Amino acid sequence: MRQAIGLYDSEGLEAALSVYSDPASIDGQWYVFIVDGDGEVIAHPDERRVGLDINGPIGTDVNGYAFGAQMLSADETGKWVPYVYANPASGVLDDSSDAAFEFKNAWVVRHDGLLFSSGWYISAGSSSRH
Repeated sequence: MRQAIGLYDSEGLEAALSVYSDPASIDGQWYVFIVDGDGEVIAHPDERRVGLDINGPIGTDVNGYAFGAQMLSADETGKWVPYVYANPASGVLDDSSDAAFEFKNAWVVRHDGLLFSSGWYISAGSSSRH
């Protein structure tokens, strides 16, 4: 996360968007995504998520938990937001396979009016839907 914010601070928004909108930025289960102050995803390694509003379906997990509002409430000190989401380490970045869903803990930090987030997944065994 510090690296993403550092890139933004040193090279600007366009550089950060370019890096974190590229699937090559995924490292196993780890990736950064960036959301603007209104809730629009402006950088995500899955290009289909860019432009979506975390107040809508993209910010609601498969269990119906609307985590987007929790993300938007993060401040400069940061906030943990737990939810269920597709783990790219499963080999599936989108929502097309139930096997891809796992519990996730995302760390969300507000910086310069933007939300920077990354998190880690908790393997739930053979089934992630509860």
